[in-house]
Amino acid sequence: MKPLKLILAAVLGLAVVVSGYSVEQKKEKKVRSRQITVTGIVTDINNKPISFVKITCPNVPEFNGSATLGAGTYSLFCNSTDTLAFEKEGYITKIIPVNGRYEIDIVLEKIPEDLLPAKDSTEKE
Repeated sequence: MKPLKLILAAVLGLAVVVSGYSVEQKKEKKVRSRQITVTGIVTDINNKPISFVKITCPNVPEFNGSATLGAGTYSLFCNSTDTLAFEKEGYITKIIPVNGRYEIDIVLEKIPEDLLPAKDSTEKE
């Protein structure tokens, strides 16, 4: 095969076999992981900040996690390809991929009353 045809085939993404060698153009985009600082705020559906929301990284067991402050803000150091879990008792847990973002704001919804376990009549509120 002539060099011009080989180059044209490679540019167009075609697999070409020349003298037993294969030339392919990979269409997969490789995502590189890098260490980044992610910040954000966690609020409820009424836009009120939620404090003491636990933030963990389920796919990295050695990750110690973080928590939101009184104003619902957080800052943590993680990999750009990590996934973060935002959880607080009484709220639906959210699992969010970082995808290289430096700022992630989250809205947590309360668990509906009918899905909460029934309280014993002897329990104090």
